[in-house]
Amino acid sequence: MLKFPMRQQVWIVIWIISILFALNTIALAQEATEEASPTATLEPTFTPTLTPVPPTETPLPSSTPLPTFTPTVETTQEATAEVTAEPTAEVTSEVTPEVTVEATAETTPEATVEVTEEPTVEATQPIATPRLASALAPPLLKLPSDGETVNSVRPKLTWFKVNGSKGYRIDLADNNTFVDPLLEDYATSSTALVLNKKVLVDELRPGTYYWRIQVVDNIGDWSVESAVFEFNVGLQRSPKDNTFTTNTRTPLVWTRAQDGIGYRLIVSDTIDFSTAAIVDMTFDTNRTTRYNPPKVNPLPVGNMWWRVDVQYPDPEGWVESSVIFALTVTPKPLNPPTILTPQNRSFTNDSQPEFSWTAVVDPTPNPVTYWLQIATVGNFRTVIFETQQSATTYTGFTLPEDGRYYVRVATLNYLGAPSKWSRTVSFTLDTVDPDAPVLSSPKDGSSTNKSTYSFKWKSVRDAVSYELRLGTTNPPDSGLTFDVGKKTSFKYTTPLLTTTYFWQVRAYDAAGNVSPWSTAFSFDVESPSNAVPVLNRFATTTPTLTWTPISWSQGYEVQVAADNKFDTIVYSTNTIPSNTLTHTLATALPEGVYYWRVRARSGAETWGTWSTTGVFLVQVS
Repeated sequence: MLKFPMRQQVWIVIWIISILFALNTIALAQEATEEASPTATLEPTFTPTLTPVPPTETPLPSSTPLPTFTPTVETTQEATAEVTAEPTAEVTSEVTPEVTVEATAETTPEATVEVTEEPTVEATQPIATPRLASALAPPLLKLPSDGETVNSVRPKLTWFKVNGSKGYRIDLADNNTFVDPLLEDYATSSTALVLNKKVLVDELRPGTYYWRIQVVDNIGDWSVESAVFEFNVGLQRSPKDNTFTTNTRTPLVWTRAQDGIGYRLIVSDTIDFSTAAIVDMTFDTNRTTRYNPPKVNPLPVGNMWWRVDVQYPDPEGWVESSVIFALTVTPKPLNPPTILTPQNRSFTNDSQPEFSWTAVVDPTPNPVTYWLQIATVGNFRTVIFETQQSATTYTGFTLPEDGRYYVRVATLNYLGAPSKWSRTVSFTLDTVDPDAPVLSSPKDGSSTNKSTYSFKWKSVRDAVSYELRLGTTNPPDSGLTFDVGKKTSFKYTTPLLTTTYFWQVRAYDAAGNVSPWSTAFSFDVESPSNAVPVLNRFATTTPTLTWTPISWSQGYEVQVAADNKFDTIVYSTNTIPSNTLTHTLATALPEGVYYWRVRARSGAETWGTWSTTGVFLVQVS
């Protein structure tokens, strides 16, 4: 009989107890499974190993790991074998005599035995779950554009590239709910798809179709669906829809339908084809794709509509086209009008400007209308407003924002056939006031004894003219006002009173916007060393002026100016009777020095020479 040391005997006892508990656990699990599912025998998929070794790591799949299902073995009691006689290692085993196993027909139950040194082996069975939607935005569809009509029975679908995409899939249907689609999740890595026979066995019949796209990212997740675009398939090629022509023998041309066996061309003077057809011809072959109106029976002058139906082999038969083109045969178009307002390259601050143009007369005579278009680019690809009317003026449109605009007008005859476009006129809307000028000299609070006064200020961006006002009050709103043009300086040579003056400047831009008045500067006027008194001082702002008589006079005219050259007229009247030799000003003058003159009238529109210039001074205070 073998004898073992005490330490080895203890370890042997521990291993025996552990093995017994493990076997008991497995037996209980089998009993619980038989009670829960008497018709199925569940067997463990592995044999637990009780050797305390580190767990083996299971390699992860290359793609994103899916959730796993692991049945749980729970315990209500703990059995622990502990050695205190200085064992080389301590092992604790937790086992549960009551076992609960949850299982379904789709999964394989698994048992887990836990050891405190984590020698646990888990067996997992992956369950397929839907992926989350990709963070990539769906593609933007390009062509056919939404609502477009194409004349190809195998058109090309194109869309914009999505950065980070690994592919696309396309849906195509003849209904917007995509029930029974013609294409479903068709995959491609390109940004275009031609609907050839490899993609779509049957060509598209005349009618309406819908398409959409998804994009996939680099981990295989698909985006949400793109917007749905609608397009129409019709065979008509030439002339284009809404064509106007003076040629009564214009050929009607259409695209060949490879799957078809014949065509039916119908031309009518009503859009619903309810009246007798102008042309109703059937072609028993799909090789005829053109109709030339004969010389003896050309197309009539007027508005008409045409379509091309296709005949397919039975049971499909005739497919009536829903695509209808308008065609107008017209007399010679009228002349275009000439735009009167706005003027070309002009500016305005009116966001609802007046558009006007010259009238055009139809020699037939028939009434005419006009077609007005407004755009933000000179090629009129972005028309923001258009209207047709019989009047030659329009003021009902409000421009959306400041910027440059383009306008053109065409004349429409009684059939609606347009003339050539008028010459394009551009104009700029500007509703922003310029900044107030900054004054330079004379400096605020300064004094001068000079007889010439130079006013200067800094230029203002976009300003095209300036206005200066000068007076003895602050602000000088009742004083003299001068339009000084584009210059940023103004020289005033008329004598001023020996008092304090205030002056301000404001700016105008090309659109007529006016800046605020600048801050008012003041300066004191002192008499120069060679100063002489000014005659005719008046203590009233409405002085009375007198002159000598002229024997042949039929009336008199009086002018008062703020300068001796009479560039700045502040008062004028030419209705003074011939028997009157005095005149009291009807409008009050601000304080200052003024120049005046008078002349006599010898006939209805004949005037004599101006008198010598007189000087007077208005100083109330």
